[in-house]
Amino acid sequence: VNSKYQAGDYAGAQAASAAAGKWTKIGLFVGLGVGVLYGILMFLGVGAGIMSGMRSQ
Repeated sequence: VNSKYQAGDYAGAQAASAAAGKWTKIGLFVGLGVGVLYGILMFLGVGAGIMSGMRSQ
């Protein structure tokens, strides 16, 4: 973005900035989704372990 802006390519800098913003948002939402999925799987795994331990007693 900076190199385009400094070269006077303001439209190119604007487009590069928009693309960077798009990928930032995509990365954020994918990361949040993976984190939520991980949390759900951990919760289910711990719950299954607790239930398994309760059955064996």
